[in-house]
Amino acid sequence: MELYIYKDGKMNPLLSNRDEKNSEIMKNIDFELLKSSDELFFENKNLVLKCIYSDDCIKLFSLDYILNTNFSDNEITRLVIHNLNNIITSIHTNSYLALKQNDNSAIESIYKLSDSAVKISRKYLFYNLQKKSWGKQKFKAYEVITDCMEIFKNKIESENISYEILENCERFFLFMNISRFYQIIVSLITNSLEALKGEEKPQLKIILEKKVDCMSITVFDNGKGIEDSIINKIFEPGFTTKDSGNGFGLTAVKEFVEFYNGKINVRSDVKNKETYVEIQFYEI
Repeated sequence: MELYIYKDGKMNPLLSNRDEKNSEIMKNIDFELLKSSDELFFENKNLVLKCIYSDDCIKLFSLDYILNTNFSDNEITRLVIHNLNNIITSIHTNSYLALKQNDNSAIESIYKLSDSAVKISRKYLFYNLQKKSWGKQKFKAYEVITDCMEIFKNKIESENISYEILENCERFFLFMNISRFYQIIVSLITNSLEALKGEEKPQLKIILEKKVDCMSITVFDNGKGIEDSIINKIFEPGFTTKDSGNGFGLTAVKEFVEFYNGKINVRSDVKNKETYVEIQFYEI
């Protein structure tokens, strides 16, 4: 968030701004638009300008990101429906084998698949209940990440992806809206799985560790990687390298992370097939 003071017909930054592009936007604002509203949206820039204080002499404005929630919500819903559909299809096939051939292994598969379906549906219901509250909760990051991996379990197993979650610290708690954290992790895992398509020995790792002044979560994959020429563009709204993508997945991740005063860093080595996406949150 950036703060500006409007006084004597001029808009000046209250603090040193981190984005020069935003400063240019502020110089060209038509303040007549703000006389009838306390908010001004720049949808093409994914920004909103709000009047947060005013008196006879000055007005104080905040310029902040519009949190892009729709894409992440839709992505999670799509994944849940896709996985449940695969599970139901497998249950149907194994039910046929159990009935016609008295196959005990098919009966065991039905039990495991139905148990997986129940877990996924319960996690999705919990996610939606937390989303409606919009409040912050204290929670264990490891448990939420494990829940997220459950959503991708069938895809990971069918594509023979080696994966692990490493918690390199005794306690790893976060304090934020838990549904937003679900969205962050699901988006990062989705991107890694996309990058791993066609790899001979695909690997996915999620590493949780405590650093000096923050808690760090790193998602690693040995997929195709990100070229140096585009690595600085991947968080821009609408930018995508996928044929079917809309370019808002990582944009939403960055917005959510920064909304909770976190940081996100990406580094990739295309030659050695190593990509690391690290998000950092201050410890509570």
